[in-house]
Amino acid sequence: MKRTAACMLAAILVSGIAQADFTGYYDHSNWTLELNGGDGSVSAGEGTLVLTGANNNYRVFTPYTIKAPGDGTFTFHWDYSCEDEYARLDTAGYSIDGVVTMVADTDGQSGDVSVPVLAGQTIGFWVDTSDGMDQPGVLTVTSFSGPAESGSPNVTGACGRLTWYSHVVHQEKAEALESLPVLAPVESESAVTQNARAG
Repeated sequence: MKRTAACMLAAILVSGIAQADFTGYYDHSNWTLELNGGDGSVSAGEGTLVLTGANNNYRVFTPYTIKAPGDGTFTFHWDYSCEDEYARLDTAGYSIDGVVTMVADTDGQSGDVSVPVLAGQTIGFWVDTSDGMDQPGVLTVTSFSGPAESGSPNVTGACGRLTWYSHVVHQEKAEALESLPVLAPVESESAVTQNARAG
């Protein structure tokens, strides 16, 4: 029962572990931008990503990706803009291990995404264009956070450490008791008196 409660507490403490913004592991220098023959681009800061799709008369898919360093949640807010007369020919979204999810195809759309991912999965954002002309789609990402690196604490590890700690404490107590001197049993007063009389 005590261990279960401790594990629940550990889960509460570590469940929020994530790395916010485009810093550290998620610094933009660690991401991959694939132009695929287009002229798409990235404009980025610590708290913002602006991914602009291609606009050079070709149908081009422009992804911006990175591998998740641990298990956790891929979270972000997005805003989409496109001044193309045929705006729905330009779309944007996010991807996990090559599986793309479209979130926008109309100028002015916005929303929030929070999805679970596993260590080693490739996560990221994309803008696609079917005509490559007029105006490109632009995906702006803020409030980004991704899983922390795998060396960070997790519930299983936390419970394991709690079990180990409990084992060590009990073992130390047992060793301390074993090291105490063994005392001879003390006879009761009546037994001592009776032996003296018998002598």
